[in-house]
Amino acid sequence: MSGSAITWMPEGPLTLATVKRSLDSFSTPSRKQSVILDLSRAGPFDSSALAFIAIMKRRAVKQGVSFTLRNVPDAIRSLAEIYDLQEFIAS
Repeated sequence: MSGSAITWMPEGPLTLATVKRSLDSFSTPSRKQSVILDLSRAGPFDSSALAFIAIMKRRAVKQGVSFTLRNVPDAIRSLAEIYDLQEFIAS
């Protein structure tokens, strides 16, 4: 895919109290862009972080752009394993 990539690096907690605000602050990419979600600055997490990742991925797919997840913390990997949702964080 040609075009530019949007790298989005949410900072701070991804929890029930913060996920909606984080989602609202992200603008939808154009069809010529790809989305990179970098979680290196985010945390702490609760299960809402998995919903956040799933929604971000769904938005990208709906726009027809690629979605890449980077720097997934062990806490999110553990949550995904508990809920059997590893496909949401697979590369």
